[in-house]
Amino acid sequence: FSGRAMKLRDPQRHRPPAGLDFRILWLDRDFHQQALSQVKLLTDLSGIKLNGPKKVIVKRMERLNILERPRAIATIRTVAGDKNCASLFFEQIINAPHIAAKRLWDVFGRYSTIKDELPDEIVLRMASLIKFRSSDNYPGLLELDLVSQCKKVA
Repeated sequence: FSGRAMKLRDPQRHRPPAGLDFRILWLDRDFHQQALSQVKLLTDLSGIKLNGPKKVIVKRMERLNILERPRAIATIRTVAGDKNCASLFFEQIINAPHIAAKRLWDVFGRYSTIKDELPDEIVLRMASLIKFRSSDNYPGLLELDLVSQCKKVA
């Protein structure tokens, strides 16, 4: 598991493996955009049929996200400890990647094994990896699109 990342969408139900030293990055996102993304994943990726109009389902997901966020954040802080947790706004990563990269470096840079570069150089490289797009809900499944792009490069 060393040096790897994983996306954990529901920390209350699926906790990171016990006994590992890990860092957690919590991404806050506009509740409406998050709900749109969740509904898209349920319908497009999982094939689940909506029980009602999409607009109503999105509104329900939005309310659920508002209620669940404090508990989810408390869970990850309990699991990893405050010093191993950071949070960013999803929209900031997309719209201001240099600020987001600086924040990540400030919090997690002390764990880096990269010693031959200056922190500013690393932050610039991190920010340059962001795929510019709108922070609104992506029309496709971004994760799958990125995986297919990586396979083409490899």
